[in-house]
Amino acid sequence: MSTAESARFVREMGISHREFLRLLPQAVKPWPFDVSGNTIVIGEDPQTITLRLSAEGQRRLGLLRLPVTNVAFEFCGFDEPAIRSFMERFELAYRRGGG
Repeated sequence: MSTAESARFVREMGISHREFLRLLPQAVKPWPFDVSGNTIVIGEDPQTITLRLSAEGQRRLGLLRLPVTNVAFEFCGFDEPAIRSFMERFELAYRRGGG
């Protein structure tokens, strides 16, 4: 049996704040969440996930400009399998197809 842990890490995402917040409900359901500025708290004590969005930046590829946001994740009260499960669902919600 795994014990509850805390984990912190940062992911760079090619997304604007507006698009990030639009996709957020699908990415975190069924957990409740609260948005306050660039900070998002998901869940309720004793299990919470805090996301902090950096200032929105841009990646330039020639004339093309793409939005970039660093997202800091802080998990409290989750074991490693639960963190992995959340991140798989989160990343799936934000995955973009191409082809």
